[in-house]
Amino acid sequence: EDQVWRPSVLMMGWWRPYFFLSTEGVQLLLPDVVLSGPASHIVGFALVLLLCIADRFLTHRFGFSEPGASAVLYAAQRCTGGLVMLLLMSFNAPLFIWVICALGFGEWLAIRGSVSTTF
Repeated sequence: EDQVWRPSVLMMGWWRPYFFLSTEGVQLLLPDVVLSGPASHIVGFALVLLLCIADRFLTHRFGFSEPGASAVLYAAQRCTGGLVMLLLMSFNAPLFIWVICALGFGEWLAIRGSVSTTF
């Protein structure tokens, strides 16, 4: 029997291999963390913001620590960076934009914090 390619073969739950606009039903890293209403959107986007801020702070901190602590901070940053990458790979356009904005805000906070502690 010939295998016929069908777009439905590419669908894996809520994930789509192209950008889409609806955030309803999108998973955030875990199967039980799903955007499904106003409250879940607020909590989900707050968690994404905290993850992005943590990622940017860890990026800035591991260079200023002792070698042993620096290695642990580097490993933690690689974990947060990987989780951020997975969020970006959701292909959900609003979530993608939110992650980029949250990373920018986290970077601004981290730079602002490192400048104020340097002087």
